[in-house]
Amino acid sequence: MLYLSSCTIGSVKDTQGNPLENVSVTAYGDCAGQGCGTHSVTTLTPAESLTGFQIQTIPNGYYVFNPYYPGNAAQNAMEINLDTSESHYRMQFSKTGFKDVWMDYTPDFEDYYINGQSFSATKVPEIYLCSDQEVDSDGDGICDNAEIMYGTDPFLADSNGDGIYDDQELFGNGSPYDMNLRSLLHYNINVSDFNTSKDFYELLGFSVLLQVNVDVTDPNEAQGLNLPPYSLIAAPMFLGGFIIDLIQFNSPYDGTAPHDSPDDLGLATLSLKTENLLSDMAVFDANNITYNLIAGTLSDPEVIQFADPDGTIIYLTEVQENAGLNSSGLTYVHGLLNTNINVSDLSSATTFYEEIGFNIIDQQNGVTNIELLDGHQFTLTESISGDPAYQEVNHLGIGRIAILTTNIDQDIKVLESKGIDLYTSQAIVPSGPLNILRYVAFEDPDETVIELVEYN
Repeated sequence: MLYLSSCTIGSVKDTQGNPLENVSVTAYGDCAGQGCGTHSVTTLTPAESLTGFQIQTIPNGYYVFNPYYPGNAAQNAMEINLDTSESHYRMQFSKTGFKDVWMDYTPDFEDYYINGQSFSATKVPEIYLCSDQEVDSDGDGICDNAEIMYGTDPFLADSNGDGIYDDQELFGNGSPYDMNLRSLLHYNINVSDFNTSKDFYELLGFSVLLQVNVDVTDPNEAQGLNLPPYSLIAAPMFLGGFIIDLIQFNSPYDGTAPHDSPDDLGLATLSLKTENLLSDMAVFDANNITYNLIAGTLSDPEVIQFADPDGTIIYLTEVQENAGLNSSGLTYVHGLLNTNINVSDLSSATTFYEEIGFNIIDQQNGVTNIELLDGHQFTLTESISGDPAYQEVNHLGIGRIAILTTNIDQDIKVLESKGIDLYTSQAIVPSGPLNILRYVAFEDPDETVIELVEYN
């Protein structure tokens, strides 16, 4: 027997609770023992090359990184532990026909005594592998049947509502090959007259969360938005779980009018929902806001189209959700209905958005429906418009969308591995009061700007 100090044990099952044999279990930690050399594997990820140590599960689904179990050949003896500078190491579970599971594991060794001999062991939580065909209803990377086994909700990506998604709670950072997009954070809407536009959006029901003056003098920080040094005034405004970041650029200022057609490439429209469209129309009439009826009748309207003071196109659709009056005390607008992005080539756009972490729902008749982990749906609509997406993020109108991520550094590496050009190679920490976050920005195939944001 070879006496090192500890062993690592665990088991792997399918989502029906049946043991899985011949699952490759790879631990990317520190290894001691003669078996480290014979069991060493190298895994190339977008961020780095990982050295791991691999064994297989036996018929009962168990595996043991075993330095001293009786009968274990010396050439197979391995102890897996932490690098002294790390809080965890990664483990990978792989089997043909099943989806890989990656988890961050922090060993918790306990002492045991059997037949007068002492040894130390740490037990890895049980792993349930999903077959390639199994359904994942909430899009959190864990199939429904596995969620039942883990005790999480198959239809909620954050089962307990604590702000930490199920896959994070179970596995930590997860696969180094995956993007970590979670939810729509905000639309950036650029305006020419800040106070006039703020009053307009407050009438719709948006409430100011914060108002700040921003003066970016560092060219490296400004490059985060692909701009020279800039100054602006901004106010994130909230309504029904949706945020617009209302911005007036002082310098550099681009006064070019927003898209005048809902078919123009990029983010041409803002689509909101209301509880009582007829009542809202009366408020618009009283405030000299003109609109066009798109669906329904004037006495029973379903959808109208109007514009903000700069001409950004807005759709308002009646959706009954018992929301009542909003904070304006006047209108019944209660949030974002959906997000439409016009694209010139639906096939390439669909591939792009899938690569950056969106789930594909369906594709038909020139439209692809996609969604984020929080369930917010986007529509990619093929358009033959010759008017391009905005070339710069300071253009009047919807300049960009921001998406929340939980691992921006990994996302950057994954995007770079897919050949997607970023405005900066590292995440930017804004100066001033918004230094609680980091962001990176890039463009889709039609140059629509997408910003990824992670809170520190």
